[in-house]
Amino acid sequence: MTGRNLTMIQKLNMVTDALSRVGSGEDVSTIAREHSVSPVSLTAWITAYKASGQAGLEAGKSSGRKPLCDWPADDVQAIREVAIRTNRGDELISLSHAVRRCVHEGKVSEATAAALKRPAASKHYIPKSLKDQLAISPSVVRHHRNPRNARLSGVYVPGTTRMAADGTRRLYAGERMSYDDGSQNQVVVVPWPYGGSKEADKFGHRTCRGQWLVAHDDATGMITGWVFTLRPRDSYRDQDSLGLMYRVARDVCRPDEAVVEGGTWQSIRAKAFLDASGITARDAKGRPHLKLIENWFGRAWTYLSVFEDGQIGRFRGEYERENKLLVRAHAGAIDGREYFPLLPQLLKELEDCVTFLNQDPIESKEYGKWTPIERWNEDMAQRPRATLSDELAPYAAPESHVVKVRRGGMVVCDTMCPLGIPSTYSFAHEDLAAFEGHKVRVMYDPFEAEVRAAIVHLKTRKPVCIATCLNPPPAPVADLDWEIFRSDSATYEAIRLKKAMANAVRTEYRALGNGRRGAQVSELRGPDGVRRIELATSTGSEAASGRVETTELTSSVSSARGSLSPAVDPLQRGALSSADAGRASGRGGGVKPCVARRGEVDADKLAAEADALEAKLRARGDLVQM
Repeated sequence: MTGRNLTMIQKLNMVTDALSRVGSGEDVSTIAREHSVSPVSLTAWITAYKASGQAGLEAGKSSGRKPLCDWPADDVQAIREVAIRTNRGDELISLSHAVRRCVHEGKVSEATAAALKRPAASKHYIPKSLKDQLAISPSVVRHHRNPRNARLSGVYVPGTTRMAADGTRRLYAGERMSYDDGSQNQVVVVPWPYGGSKEADKFGHRTCRGQWLVAHDDATGMITGWVFTLRPRDSYRDQDSLGLMYRVARDVCRPDEAVVEGGTWQSIRAKAFLDASGITARDAKGRPHLKLIENWFGRAWTYLSVFEDGQIGRFRGEYERENKLLVRAHAGAIDGREYFPLLPQLLKELEDCVTFLNQDPIESKEYGKWTPIERWNEDMAQRPRATLSDELAPYAAPESHVVKVRRGGMVVCDTMCPLGIPSTYSFAHEDLAAFEGHKVRVMYDPFEAEVRAAIVHLKTRKPVCIATCLNPPPAPVADLDWEIFRSDSATYEAIRLKKAMANAVRTEYRALGNGRRGAQVSELRGPDGVRRIELATSTGSEAASGRVETTELTSSVSSARGSLSPAVDPLQRGALSSADAGRASGRGGGVKPCVARRGEVDADKLAAEADALEAKLRARGDLVQM
């Protein structure tokens, strides 16, 4: 029992009882224990009663013990800075260690040091007046130890992620989408003719874990599209993530908001694309609670965990045997095809996973129960949404260069053309004239039928314009007397191939939802050129017959490498129309007919001429098999 919980009458009864018994020779401590109070408190009440009578027992504000000294703010801050770095355990710090250390190292004033050096019953004793000022919240400790986890445990209101921006209603389908990536837990074998590793050089393939990029509709939980990307380092770049956002907006619908992480999702070109397309970016960097797609990925990993072939576990390194096999395959010690599945098997599993989860009911305490695809179809029927035009396709292009605007509104970039020859691409636009001398970022795809570039101001990161190439490289239509020589020794060729192999990428894209439902694009881009295959279910009257349109871009000779690469894109040879090129590329292509630079040429004749030219160069030793 404490003095604060006692009334004045209770204190008076104890005091009068103690006074009569103390006069008879009893000890105050014994009397205090019988009354379940402290001997110090009972003695204080007796003294107050003798001095002021009953009024002395009235409850009042205690002045407390006088502080040893007035602790300077600089001393308190110095001790706190040391204390926050001490680690006694999970979210635990040691104030006493920080106090002793600061005194020992002279980080506090002489007055503070003298007060703290006074003898005490324990080395851990800290005066209460100082301890109150040194109090550090556990949330501060969490933020110091792990800022990301601190944000995760911060303020979060469940259910608000499916609400509109003004908080007055629930989201409609297609209104907001969240995007994220996930490293696959399944190892697959992919044909990789470009070399660049012990395994690829020896077997011509790679065992790897690709990156799965997914677009998630926050209103319904529907997956509207996804991309599976394979690069030499099992990573992805901004053109991969931006390609997903652009393609979904083009093929399915354009959202009003995009919930994205940092990194490539908020790169310069990504922000410029979102700005140009009118999509508002919602920053979810380090705050996965704001992304509903995180919950979807959790369910997806559970579904894919049943896919046993090549499974390394939900947490990387969980399955020891498979991880050891993966390490040996990377070293070229074993053939990965004997232990791991091929890419088509994994793609089929990814497609089945998305199909299952789009039809799997979602249960929410805030919003009830619904099926993603059913709610998506209902919302889209009631509130159709527009799609993005092909004009913004260059933002998702693979080439990105930083150059200065010159000549009154022109930018010039150097890159390899589809012939494998270093070429200059010049772009001009009247909107560039006002930025002469400024640095801009130019993004384009040299393999497009009509090469267009998205140009972004480097400093403001705002879109400037989309310009058309003034001097696309010529198609190979010269006669056999036209000769092309190396610009340097074999060193140049080795460097070129190394850079080309580093940029090699295999991309698989799938679109779901309305619009181009069922669209599938496979793209393989490497030193030999680019190959794209698109399968898209036709609409209208053709849809009833189940007809499938296919456009395939392949090279005439894919094995040779050299200054003049025989892997000529049929787009550049005039073998495909511009409209077909746009569908095949997956980026919009163009609407103008493709015309050879030196006149119309038959594609078969052109291929024969290219083969003859290759044989001639090889005989002269100018074309070396790498």
